[in-house]
Amino acid sequence: MEATKKLANFISETKIDMIPKEALEMAKKAILDCTGTILAGSVTETGAIIKNYIRSDETSRTATVLGSNLRSSAENAALANGVMGHALDYDDIHVHMLGHPTAVVLPAIYSLGQVAHSSGKEILASYVIGLEIATKIGKAGITQHYRNGWHATGTLGILGACAACSKLLKLDEEKTQVALGIAASMSSGIRANFGTMTKPFHVGNASKNGLMAAMMARKNFTANRDILESEFGFFNTFFGRNQYDISQTITYLGEPYEILSPGLIFKPYPCCGETHQGIDAALSLRNRYRIDFNNIKSIKCELSEMVANMLHYHNPKTGLEGKFCQEYCFALALMHGRVSIGHFSDERVSDSNIKKLIEKTTVEFKDFAKEVGEHTFPAEVTIVMNSGEKYHCRIDNSKGSPDNPMSLIELEKKYRECASYVLSDTKIGQSMELIESLESCSSLDILMNLLS
Repeated sequence: MEATKKLANFISETKIDMIPKEALEMAKKAILDCTGTILAGSVTETGAIIKNYIRSDETSRTATVLGSNLRSSAENAALANGVMGHALDYDDIHVHMLGHPTAVVLPAIYSLGQVAHSSGKEILASYVIGLEIATKIGKAGITQHYRNGWHATGTLGILGACAACSKLLKLDEEKTQVALGIAASMSSGIRANFGTMTKPFHVGNASKNGLMAAMMARKNFTANRDILESEFGFFNTFFGRNQYDISQTITYLGEPYEILSPGLIFKPYPCCGETHQGIDAALSLRNRYRIDFNNIKSIKCELSEMVANMLHYHNPKTGLEGKFCQEYCFALALMHGRVSIGHFSDERVSDSNIKKLIEKTTVEFKDFAKEVGEHTFPAEVTIVMNSGEKYHCRIDNSKGSPDNPMSLIELEKKYRECASYVLSDTKIGQSMELIESLESCSSLDILMNLLS
């Protein structure tokens, strides 16, 4: 079938003028959003640890670690920026990947693009192509891959980062095949680490290794050039024999681009995306009925069975665990009318009022797939008050999804909030302008200087 060859041909031969303008405009929104999450993630404990880790490597100072005065090798910068980009779980999602494509692809091309003196146009094209590869591979059978315990942001994201970096390095078809072969053997990430710092490490590691694979291929390292379709290759190993449809990956590359259809899901809340429908339901009920959380008798929240193993914390002990607890996120929304970065500290999850609401909440999982398909994860919520009154709400598509999108104004507000942790108002405004006109930038140097 020559699947790897077809992907490599698409990567190497696609020019920016072949990519729809709408895809490039959406790419700039995604880059703005993820750049903000990297900046905010740089001040977390997770961000501090990864920066301290790479600070010991003084051999190269060619690429910028965002939100700091630290520079390191392209690989180390990709690692750090990838970890920080996912540290808050505030970065975008794609349903065909069941993961976070931009937080893997963008750090790799930011770092390599800085070293290679790439133009803004080259960054945009490589980003769209990298996202296309990661998500089209996922489209072949992501559900079973995810159920097997893999964290697709790491396992598929590395191939997207590799594709994007291969494009930036202008590798030909054969070397791009080799790069994908190298990357496939570095693919990793398991879901048992959700709710710990290792989940964002999956992202940074994939970003770093995707970049490294492309650079090794350029230097004539060798690998299996049919890595996707081989008997013991990527699909059979990671998806399982007869558990995927490879035609879904290779038949419609760029037709349409995945960034446009089904499109990215941007996050208005800094927690697992599968809590967002429940959060939206809580906010809707709170605003509609002016609910006093002190007078709640019980809360029932029905979620898709697909998310049961994602939201496996029901009595969180840490802020990171709280990001994967529907009961906690629902309680935050009911109590505060918002869910924000500061809510996910270890101290907050110990709040007595929050704990009382968690104790009153029952989460059940049911099969919504036959009704809405396997890529939609509804939340159906019923609140019973002490008075006996019942309030009900169902949310199928959370705020930020293509069917319920965040506006550009909302995305810009989110960026300003995230960037304010490390940048002045002047730098925030200037960096926004540069990203929103990225196709006009001759190099990344000015933008990287603003973001450091």
